[in-house]
Amino acid sequence: MYQLMLETEAPVLVKWSELYSVGIQHIDEEHKKLLDLLNELWRSMMEGKGRDHIGRTLEGLIQYTLTHFETEEVLMREHAYPGYEAHRQQHEKLTAQVRTMQAQYLGGHGTSARELMLFMQGWIVRHIVASDKKYAPYLQGAGGD
Repeated sequence: MYQLMLETEAPVLVKWSELYSVGIQHIDEEHKKLLDLLNELWRSMMEGKGRDHIGRTLEGLIQYTLTHFETEEVLMREHAYPGYEAHRQQHEKLTAQVRTMQAQYLGGHGTSARELMLFMQGWIVRHIVASDKKYAPYLQGAGGD
């Protein structure tokens, strides 16, 4: 179902597909950017970049993810999306999980770059396909695009 490339030498971990489209152009563009940043993290890891470089790349991905979450949440509030609170809680849960894993990785305690990156990859893809696609029809009907 997902177009994932888990070969060790793969230049791209997740390739954009219409499967990920929610039909709202600016949200799709942000999702593409998230996948680009995820692929950048993957390349950094595969190229054996150091902890500092991977940490900076990861921080960029996290910051963009937070910006994207805010974009989604603003749209949901503006259009009174009934699933807003549950979606917002998913965002908060991910943020807490990623920050914990990031701290462990940067501190050299228990979380490898690969574990962190695969967690991010799995969560981003599942979130787009399972959760974001739920709000899309509602927002499209409410003029969210």
